[in-house]
Amino acid sequence: MRYKMNLGGSTLIVDIPHPLFSRAQTTESDAHRQTAKRAPQPVIVITSDGVTTTATRRIGKAIQAIATAKCNPGDRFDFEEGARIAFERLCGRDPFPEKPEGTATPEAYNGRMICVESSCPWWTVGKIYEVVDGRITANNGDVYPPRDRAPYRDAEDAKHAGNAGWFEGDPRHNSQNLFLPVDTEGRLLV
Repeated sequence: MRYKMNLGGSTLIVDIPHPLFSRAQTTESDAHRQTAKRAPQPVIVITSDGVTTTATRRIGKAIQAIATAKCNPGDRFDFEEGARIAFERLCGRDPFPEKPEGTATPEAYNGRMICVESSCPWWTVGKIYEVVDGRITANNGDVYPPRDRAPYRDAEDAKHAGNAGWFEGDPRHNSQNLFLPVDTEGRLLV
């Protein structure tokens, strides 16, 4: 049985025979060790000197790749952060990916919508309209919602595009208009 002990800066390996193991188990262990020696596994070692953190991937004694992360002089050294950055670089990934804004609703909808019904002459039923930055332009050139109002956030918000007038109190929607989202080939997305 082989024991490995770490003694500070050095390592001590001690071979001790153990009477509880049978000869078959010992032979199996030897065969396993020989197989393991034929197919060594990659090892990643991360070290630091307090400023530079280095990640090294090697198989046996052969070094395959090295990546480093250096602490900015204005920052406080953090081994874990340096190790993360060095490891990501070692794996070929960007250690500082752009973070998505999450599941927040986009500020403005962009897409294509088909007019399914409208009682207004400035909308053509069956025509596909482009929604750009949350605004849709009618046949007469009017833009909905008006520039002084919030843009449509998504297809559901633009579903009743137009202006119901001051008497209904909704300057961004007209319940008599119905628009549905379509793809680039004009197929409905609902």
